[in-house]
Amino acid sequence: MLCFLLGIREPEQVTRDPLVGGIFENLVVIECPKARYNRGETADLWFFRDSNGNEVDLAWREGGALAAAEIKSASTFSMGMLKGLGRFRRLVSRAAHGSPIYGGEPHGFSDGTRVRNFRGWRECLETRSEGGAWRRIASAMPKSDKADA
Repeated sequence: MLCFLLGIREPEQVTRDPLVGGIFENLVVIECPKARYNRGETADLWFFRDSNGNEVDLAWREGGALAAAEIKSASTFSMGMLKGLGRFRRLVSRAAHGSPIYGGEPHGFSDGTRVRNFRGWRECLETRSEGGAWRRIASAMPKSDKADA
């Protein structure tokens, strides 16, 4: 629906659109409650932003803590992707882990931070099939270093 309203009719148009970061974030966020509902869980997903504009794109309860994700359309990881998650951990006393979700390869750091590819992000997308519009738009996501950071 979002792409239709933006006048995007072909998957290749997504990579050239200046709103590619917002489109990608919307794609990931909207799939999370659907996947959780399909598993019989409540959505319980939030966006976090403080009065200084520090934010994370997605937050959820994990046990007695809050976990978070920062969603980026880039296919190449940059340390800047961790900035919002680091602020979240400093501001929220019961913060669990945080993960950047992006279009590149998954990997981890020695401090336990895991950088995840949006297709393999098990916490929200575990039961989602790779069919329909999801597959068409996801396959058209940028292969370059273009980021919405």
